[in-house]
Amino acid sequence: MKKYKLISAKDINTNEVRTDKASQNRIGCTYNIIAPVKGASCIMQYLTDSNGDIKEGATVTSSVQNFHHIGNCFVLTTLNTIYTFKEV
Repeated sequence: MKKYKLISAKDINTNEVRTDKASQNRIGCTYNIIAPVKGASCIMQYLTDSNGDIKEGATVTSSVQNFHHIGNCFVLTTLNTIYTFKEV
């Protein structure tokens, strides 16, 4: 299983970093990203929080528009957000 740390969450419309509390709380968390499919929601299963402590639960995204790898980063674009992860 590959693990990914969330390093950025940007608003799809403005390309600005999301500043809402929920998005900010996700930055630094480590996830298992469960098989993204274009047109469907994606489940980002928590592994650890930003302090490295085990965290349970998941984030379910809005509809996936695109996803791709750039080097050791994974970019997931949804209807609302551009998530950038670093493989760890």
